[in-house]
Amino acid sequence: MITEIFPPDILPVRSGVYRTQSVDPDSGVAMNPWGYSYFDATDRVWGCVAETAEEAFASPDYEFAWQTKKWRGLTKEMK
Repeated sequence: MITEIFPPDILPVRSGVYRTQSVDPDSGVAMNPWGYSYFDATDRVWGCVAETAEEAFASPDYEFAWQTKKWRGLTKEMK
């Protein structure tokens, strides 16, 4: 199951690859199509948008990444 779409001001709690879309920080307008970005929860920083989850995980490229991203992730049912 996939989460709702979260705005840029709410960051993920866990490190990992998320479905993301960069948005202009002033207007909120989307800057690119949906892709995948790695999020580092320790440093609280997004990687660049990639076409696949594998690419996002392998090469996050933090220094070039937009940090204003709306995002969604996977959920799992609690047992």
